[in-house]
Amino acid sequence: MYKQKSIRHFIIPFVMFTSFFSFFSCKELTKKKQNIIEEWYEKKILIPENITFKSMGHDTVCSSILNHHYKVLVYVDSAGCTPCHLMLPEWKTYMSTCERLAYDVGFLFVVQSNNYRALEQDLYLQHFTYPIIYDSKNEFDKLNQFPKGQKYRTFLLDAKNHVVLIGSPIENIEISALFDKILRGDGDKNNFTK
Repeated sequence: MYKQKSIRHFIIPFVMFTSFFSFFSCKELTKKKQNIIEEWYEKKILIPENITFKSMGHDTVCSSILNHHYKVLVYVDSAGCTPCHLMLPEWKTYMSTCERLAYDVGFLFVVQSNNYRALEQDLYLQHFTYPIIYDSKNEFDKLNQFPKGQKYRTFLLDAKNHVVLIGSPIENIEISALFDKILRGDGDKNNFTK
């Protein structure tokens, strides 16, 4: 009886403290997310002049990607597993859907790394032939100073490279629905910042 009482006296305050901490942590995360969205909405993404497109490790010319009405920019830095962050099979599926629906959208996959071997192996394994921008000098991040955290490094850009949405449509159903709504031309893009 004594042991049960002392365990209960320990567990109840622990659960209350954990719940209290979680509540405020979630509020802080939500506020951080909102601040990032507000800061980046309509911000112009600068694209370096001398970018190198590669398809499966070989140089290619792909300036037409920059001419679409919308662009999806996916920026991945060298921290962690580049192939894991890129999620190529999911992007392949999403890009096929966009093509089937005739969305006027190009995709800019920017990978900052000093060693592209793992990426190139994954490109071959996934048979991902869409061009990738190799950013070994970290020019994209130097110009734009992207937010920290991979989930804030996928952007939907308009024709003039202004941020319309932040977030990955392949990782979040709600963001995917917003992407689709904008790419279809439904509604005003200004309604999607909240």
